Amino acid sequence: MKVREVYNLYEGIKELIDKELSITTAFKIQKNFTKLEDEVKQAEVIRKKIIDKYKEGEFEGNAKIKDDCIDKFNEEIEELFNQDVELDLKEINISELENIKIKPITLSRLDLIIIE
Repeated sequence: MKVREVYNLYEGIKELIDKELSITTAFKIQKNFTKLEDEVKQAEVIRKKIIDKYKEGEFEGNAKIKDDCIDKFNEEIEELFNQDVELDLKEINISELENIKIKPITLSRLDLIIIE
């Protein structure tokens, strides 16, 4: 799994974390959330270092990257997001989510751990 996929899964799991689910499903969601959160935190440390390395200030609350460094910045961010990560995540059967409302974007983000 790539760091990029970890971010997507994390966003999807966050949508489910507060839903009313069976104990078994809630446990799987919580275990996955904890593992994904740890990986996201580690990647965020590196991402922030890359931003700090190339930023020249802030614009509307966001980092402003030096114009002459945009390509190098994008290259390093892309390299980070393409790093391989090994995670032992619990699969979730789609039928376990039948009784809750889920947005299609959330299902799309959970695609790597959803089984039919």
